[in-house]
Amino acid sequence: MNDSDIMALYFNLFRLKNIIENEEKILMKQYCLSKNEILVLTSLSLSPSTMKDLSLTLRIDKSSITKIAKRLEAKALIQRDGLNKRGFKLHLTEKGTAFMNEVRKIYRRIASGLAGFFKKEEIEALSSLKDKLYRIDIESISIKTEEMISGGEKYEN
Repeated sequence: MNDSDIMALYFNLFRLKNIIENEEKILMKQYCLSKNEILVLTSLSLSPSTMKDLSLTLRIDKSSITKIAKRLEAKALIQRDGLNKRGFKLHLTEKGTAFMNEVRKIYRRIASGLAGFFKKEEIEALSSLKDKLYRIDIESISIKTEEMISGGEKYEN
């Protein structure tokens, strides 16, 4: 992959991210939820989870996850189930599930719009990459980027 291909890939991923974020902003405004609250709800819609696991999965610090969980509990979107004296799992309530069904409609609409641009085999290839995309360690990419920038020349106007 040459530099132009890399820049084009980055640019197009960035544009796609913006499309999704614009849809999320509508949700956030309509339902008075933050982006991280929607992330937590989306994660819990896939599988109940502990706060520690949410923190690791979403790359959000534990204290922020605790605050988010309290807000979502207050809105009756999630609840805790005790595992033992020290641990519990969070899961969606009926209201949380109903909300996530609305979110899924938006995600489906975005996916359907994107599907019109791809052949069936390309969609299957993208789908097969979802697990690899999930495992990308954003932290290590960020660290490498910071090292590159701090070791390189500064851009000046």
